[in-house]
Amino acid sequence: GGGSSRPACYQCCSRAVPSFGCNWNGVTDDFVDNIGSLPDVMPYPGKPFGGWPGDPTWGSAAAEIPYQSWKMSGDLVALAKAYPQAKAFVDFLTRHLDERSQLVSFGYYGDWCSDKDTSVPAVSAYSHILAVSRIEAMARALGRNTEATVYATLHSKLKRAWHQAYYDPATGSYVRGTQTGNALALVIGAAPTALIQRAVAQRLAENVSKHGPNS
Repeated sequence: GGGSSRPACYQCCSRAVPSFGCNWNGVTDDFVDNIGSLPDVMPYPGKPFGGWPGDPTWGSAAAEIPYQSWKMSGDLVALAKAYPQAKAFVDFLTRHLDERSQLVSFGYYGDWCSDKDTSVPAVSAYSHILAVSRIEAMARALGRNTEATVYATLHSKLKRAWHQAYYDPATGSYVRGTQTGNALALVIGAAPTALIQRAVAQRLAENVSKHGPNS
């Protein structure tokens, strides 16, 4: 599930878990459908334990785990094995953009650990954008330069759309000024100028200083 994807990334190259990346590839191969979607949990037991298609943020582990494994290990063989599934998942999300915002908007959980509401569509769209950037980098590492160029163009387009949808110039913040909203903007580089980026970072720092984390 998505809640474990980040810790899993750091376990991938641990000497204690040398086969994690291979095991991950096997699991996703077993549970991918013919359009690239993934369930929330694998093996997928059916409702009420998650859904299929799953939440975009949880499913983005399909790109994040191989990316982090490669960055830590430099293993291009494992990266090449994981790339088709990661690409299929990202392409699935890209085919399901909201017609109005031109961003992924469906999802179930959003920022589920926060006590402040950051909209689910904002989090889902962020996860898609980050996954696109991972696929772009993976494609370049594997010498798939034409595909990398396509994803680079998509990445730029999605960042512009996210900025337009979620930036409030009156407050200098994203997604109603939540810590998560501003942090997500900084991670994906959504701000179109360095001035806006610095202002967003300042708003985030002020919020954390005033309220503590997770607000």
